[in-house]
Amino acid sequence: MKNTTRARVLAMLALATLAANMSGCLGWEIRDELRRVNTSLDDIKVQLGTVNDGLLKLERTNTLLSNLDMKLASMETTNASLSSIDAHLASLRRTLNNIDSTIPFLKVSDDDKANPIETAEDKATREAGEQGAQPAGEPSEQPTQEPQPEPTPAEPR
Repeated sequence: MKNTTRARVLAMLALATLAANMSGCLGWEIRDELRRVNTSLDDIKVQLGTVNDGLLKLERTNTLLSNLDMKLASMETTNASLSSIDAHLASLRRTLNNIDSTIPFLKVSDDDKANPIETAEDKATREAGEQGAQPAGEPSEQPTQEPQPEPTPAEPR
Protein backbone atom coordinates (compact mmCIF):
# COMPACT_ATOMS: atom_id res chain seq x y z
CA MET A 1 0.00 0.00 0.00
CA LYS A 2 2.78 2.23 0.51
CA ASN A 3 3.57 2.16 -3.17
CA THR A 4 0.11 3.12 -4.20
CA THR A 5 -0.02 5.89 -1.64
CA ARG A 6 3.36 7.06 -2.72
CA ALA A 7 2.31 7.02 -6.38
CA ARG A 8 -0.81 8.94 -5.53
CA VAL A 9 1.13 11.56 -3.60
CA LEU A 10 3.63 11.92 -6.45
CA ALA A 11 0.81 12.27 -8.99
CA MET A 12 -0.85 14.88 -6.80
CA LEU A 13 2.41 16.75 -6.45
CA ALA A 14 2.95 16.71 -10.21
CA LEU A 15 -0.57 17.97 -10.84
CA ALA A 16 -0.21 20.68 -8.19
CA THR A 17 3.08 21.81 -9.76
CA LEU A 18 1.51 21.94 -13.23
CA ALA A 19 -1.53 23.78 -11.90
CA ALA A 20 0.64 26.30 -10.07
CA ASN A 21 2.66 27.03 -13.21
CA MET A 22 -0.47 27.38 -15.34
CA SER A 23 -2.23 29.75 -12.96
CA GLY A 24 0.97 31.77 -12.75
CA CYS A 25 0.98 32.31 -16.51
CA LEU A 26 -2.68 33.27 -16.48
CA GLY A 27 -2.08 35.53 -13.51
CA TRP A 28 0.77 37.30 -15.30
CA GLU A 29 -1.33 37.78 -18.44
CA ILE A 30 -4.19 39.16 -16.38
CA ARG A 31 -1.77 41.49 -14.58
CA ASP A 32 -0.34 42.72 -17.91
CA GLU A 33 -3.83 43.32 -19.30
CA LEU A 34 -4.85 45.23 -16.16
CA ARG A 35 -1.77 47.45 -16.54
CA ARG A 36 -2.73 48.20 -20.15
CA VAL A 37 -6.30 48.97 -19.09
CA ASN A 38 -5.05 51.30 -16.33
CA THR A 39 -2.83 53.16 -18.81
CA SER A 40 -5.76 53.48 -21.19
CA LEU A 41 -8.00 54.73 -18.37
CA ASP A 42 -5.39 57.36 -17.45
CA ASP A 43 -5.39 58.61 -21.06
CA ILE A 44 -9.18 58.72 -21.04
CA LYS A 45 -9.11 60.61 -17.72
CA VAL A 46 -6.86 63.29 -19.28
CA GLN A 47 -9.16 63.58 -22.30
CA LEU A 48 -12.23 63.86 -20.07
CA GLY A 49 -10.51 66.62 -18.08
CA THR A 50 -9.92 68.55 -21.32
CA VAL A 51 -13.54 68.06 -22.40
CA ASN A 52 -14.74 69.14 -18.94
CA ASP A 53 -12.67 72.35 -19.16
CA GLY A 54 -14.20 73.07 -22.56
CA LEU A 55 -17.69 72.50 -21.20
CA LEU A 56 -17.05 74.88 -18.29
CA LYS A 57 -15.93 77.58 -20.74
CA LEU A 58 -19.02 76.93 -22.84
CA GLU A 59 -21.24 77.20 -19.76
CA ARG A 60 -19.65 80.56 -18.86
CA THR A 61 -20.18 81.75 -22.42
CA ASN A 62 -23.82 80.69 -22.31
CA THR A 63 -24.30 82.58 -19.04
CA LEU A 64 -22.76 85.72 -20.55
CA LEU A 65 -24.92 85.39 -23.67
CA SER A 66 -28.02 84.98 -21.52
CA ASN A 67 -27.17 88.16 -19.60
CA LEU A 68 -26.55 90.03 -22.84
CA ASP A 69 -29.85 88.78 -24.23
CA MET A 70 -31.74 90.17 -21.21
CA LYS A 71 -29.94 93.50 -21.57
CA LEU A 72 -30.74 93.57 -25.28
CA ALA A 73 -34.43 93.02 -24.54
CA SER A 74 -34.45 96.04 -22.23
CA MET A 75 -32.50 98.04 -24.82
CA GLU A 76 -35.14 97.23 -27.46
CA THR A 77 -37.90 98.76 -25.33
CA THR A 78 -35.72 101.80 -24.71
CA ASN A 79 -34.98 102.04 -28.43
CA ALA A 80 -38.69 101.93 -29.25
CA SER A 81 -39.34 104.78 -26.82
CA LEU A 82 -36.47 106.83 -28.19
CA SER A 83 -37.63 106.23 -31.76
CA SER A 84 -41.09 107.58 -30.97
CA ILE A 85 -39.54 110.61 -29.23
CA ASP A 86 -37.23 111.14 -32.22
CA ALA A 87 -40.17 111.01 -34.63
CA HIS A 88 -42.09 113.47 -32.47
CA LEU A 89 -39.13 115.88 -32.36
CA ALA A 90 -38.68 115.62 -36.14
CA SER A 91 -42.34 116.51 -36.55
CA LEU A 92 -41.88 119.47 -34.20
CA ARG A 93 -38.85 120.62 -36.22
CA ARG A 94 -40.91 120.47 -39.40
CA THR A 95 -43.65 122.52 -37.75
CA LEU A 96 -41.12 125.14 -36.64
CA ASN A 97 -39.69 125.25 -40.16
CA ASN A 98 -43.19 125.79 -41.54
CA ILE A 99 -43.79 128.62 -39.09
CA ASP A 100 -40.38 130.04 -40.00
CA SER A 101 -41.11 129.90 -43.71
CA THR A 102 -44.56 131.43 -43.24
CA ILE A 103 -43.38 134.27 -41.00
CA PRO A 104 -39.77 134.89 -42.16
CA PHE A 105 -39.02 137.79 -39.81
CA LEU A 106 -39.83 135.68 -36.72
CA LYS A 107 -36.96 133.16 -37.27
CA VAL A 108 -38.17 130.45 -34.84
CA SER A 109 -35.98 127.59 -36.03
CA ASP A 110 -32.24 127.20 -36.49
CA ASP A 111 -32.49 124.72 -39.37
CA ASP A 112 -31.09 125.74 -42.70
CA LYS A 113 -32.95 124.95 -45.89
CA ALA A 114 -29.93 122.89 -46.99
CA ASN A 115 -30.21 120.54 -43.97
CA PRO A 116 -33.35 118.46 -44.31
CA ILE A 117 -34.94 117.14 -41.13
CA GLU A 118 -34.13 113.52 -40.45
CA THR A 119 -34.58 111.21 -37.53
CA ALA A 120 -31.70 109.39 -35.84
CA GLU A 121 -32.71 106.17 -37.61
CA ASP A 122 -32.67 107.94 -40.98
CA LYS A 123 -29.25 109.39 -40.21
CA ALA A 124 -27.85 106.02 -39.08
CA THR A 125 -29.21 104.35 -42.20
CA ARG A 126 -27.75 107.05 -44.42
CA GLU A 127 -24.34 106.86 -42.72
CA ALA A 128 -24.32 103.07 -42.92
CA GLY A 129 -24.96 103.35 -46.65
CA GLU A 130 -22.16 105.89 -47.06
CA GLN A 131 -19.64 103.79 -45.15
CA GLY A 132 -20.68 100.53 -46.78
CA ALA A 133 -21.29 99.12 -43.32
CA GLN A 134 -24.25 97.05 -44.45
CA PRO A 135 -23.18 93.45 -45.13
CA ALA A 136 -23.83 92.16 -48.61
CA GLY A 137 -26.87 89.97 -48.98
CA GLU A 138 -28.88 91.62 -46.20
CA PRO A 139 -31.62 93.95 -47.35
CA SER A 140 -31.92 97.19 -45.45
CA GLU A 141 -34.84 97.60 -43.10
CA GLN A 142 -35.78 100.99 -44.47
CA PRO A 143 -34.89 102.49 -47.80
CA THR A 144 -32.24 105.19 -47.50
CA GLN A 145 -34.39 108.02 -48.71
CA GLU A 146 -33.89 111.46 -47.26
CA PRO A 147 -37.05 113.35 -46.36
CA GLN A 148 -38.00 116.01 -48.82
CA PRO A 149 -38.17 119.53 -47.40
CA GLU A 150 -41.64 120.91 -47.42
CA PRO A 151 -42.28 123.49 -50.13
CA THR A 152 -42.09 127.05 -48.90
CA PRO A 153 -44.62 129.60 -50.01
CA ALA A 154 -43.32 132.26 -52.32
CA GLU A 155 -41.99 135.25 -50.39
CA PRO A 156 -43.24 138.72 -51.36
CA ARG A 157 -40.71 140.82 -53.23
